[in-house]
Amino acid sequence: MIPLLVPNMGSYEEQLVSRAIMDNEPCQGKYVKEFEELVASATGRAWCVATCSGTSALHLALSVLGWTDGVYMPSYTFAATANAVAMVGAEISFSDVDPETWVADHAGSDLVVETFGNYARGTLVDAACSIGSGEVGGKYKLACLSFNGNKTITTGGGGAIVGDNIEREHKIRGLMGHANAGNYNYHSKGFNYAMPNVNAAIGVAQMSRLDEFVKKKRGISQRYKEELPYDPVPHSEGSACWISGYQTHEAMNHIHKLNELGIGAAGFWEPLHLQAPWKDCPRGNLEVTEKIWNRVVMLPSSTSLTDEQQTKVIDAVLSLRQEGQTGHP
Repeated sequence: MIPLLVPNMGSYEEQLVSRAIMDNEPCQGKYVKEFEELVASATGRAWCVATCSGTSALHLALSVLGWTDGVYMPSYTFAATANAVAMVGAEISFSDVDPETWVADHAGSDLVVETFGNYARGTLVDAACSIGSGEVGGKYKLACLSFNGNKTITTGGGGAIVGDNIEREHKIRGLMGHANAGNYNYHSKGFNYAMPNVNAAIGVAQMSRLDEFVKKKRGISQRYKEELPYDPVPHSEGSACWISGYQTHEAMNHIHKLNELGIGAAGFWEPLHLQAPWKDCPRGNLEVTEKIWNRVVMLPSSTSLTDEQQTKVIDAVLSLRQEGQTGHP
């Protein structure tokens, strides 16, 4: 089976993790600071705070922004976005996405999502898969990233908040460490969200290959776009192209057939407003969201994908048309 998304790690990651262990610094150590500096530079922001997950990054950001009443956000996103809002006790109201980029219209959302790594702007940006797209989130409030195992850059598990306001950075760092003012004295309720040093060590090694990985992702996207007779999932100019695929009304049929042929194809997000935990949330017109979500076929997009493997994927998709499964857009 050619996998959908897998990490791309090697001897350098092993070397830095071993060094963190030999230095007896599995939890706290120099690699966290180094990783934060690399991510801040890559995203064009003044600072970065590394966290233990992308969800914890969102929760921290929402807490610092003080969003405890209501949050407008897209229904077309991963569950973690909504779960983080629930963690601060805020009510969710769902908004639609742009038909060209599939990101939330910033005029209708407080919390926007950079779908596939496509640029978005808003008060808070869920930029989970956007590393490598340049200035993440723009010069706005805060942006949150994920470094889960399926992302372009991984730390095994982890996330980050990036921003420019130094006061907010200090608040985030304070809350992240149990809000400990020293000597077991706590200035407020806090969290245990820091990224361990061993995870950051993986991240430092991964960041040394960021340009290579993003170039590969964009190449994968371009080849699928050129050789497949379907509308691709959108990648806007400058997108990190985290994952690639195409659109068809026969999506589920295609996915089933491709899996049988050894291709790790998959669908993508089911809108949250269609799912039990969020079905009663207020919402606006979600016409675009409801039109696109069940038309998606995601294709293998790992940075380790070989040309030969991608040829096999493309040939498999083309074979579906030859069998009479036209997949009209």
